[in-house]
Amino acid sequence: MKRTEYPLMLTFMDKRIAVFGVFLVAIGGACFAQSPIDADLDGNESVDGRDIFAFVAQWQASQVVEATGTQVGWEATLEPMSPTYEVSGKAIVTSATSIRLENFSYLNNGPDVHVYLVTASGDSGFTNQEGAAGLSIFDFSNNNAEPYVGVTQDIELPEGVTIQPYTHVSVWCRLAGVDFGSGKFVPQ
Repeated sequence: MKRTEYPLMLTFMDKRIAVFGVFLVAIGGACFAQSPIDADLDGNESVDGRDIFAFVAQWQASQVVEATGTQVGWEATLEPMSPTYEVSGKAIVTSATSIRLENFSYLNNGPDVHVYLVTASGDSGFTNQEGAAGLSIFDFSNNNAEPYVGVTQDIELPEGVTIQPYTHVSVWCRLAGVDFGSGKFVPQ
């Protein structure tokens, strides 16, 4: 049968090419629809509602961590778990082996309270959650129960320990097993 006899009839090869073309168009449309990059009416690009430049900076910071194993410059804002403890301030990673408590306040009203670095999977700090592991890096009992108000405290990690595996910082009462205040390290 000649093509000229039935001009609308597709040969087997023509059908395969047509199916492949439809497949490519569908894949291209799916890829475009899944793109996290959007543009508003002014042409400003964003990723999932965030400014594209902030998104790229955060991504670059995460790549530095993967390459160097350190989160220098990352900060954790300490939030009190209860108004009773009045924990506030920031913990800033100053090197692979040290952090700084900045503008740190704590009433120092608990027994056996320590600053802990914590590995945790969620956004909460050092709790009795499954899988959380902590390392005490500072003991408040050396301060004779004097409150800390807006102080800066540099803390060196124990020898052989780096900040890399830790995701959170917590003001933790070991005796009561209570998180007085904690925060998650995030890039700045």
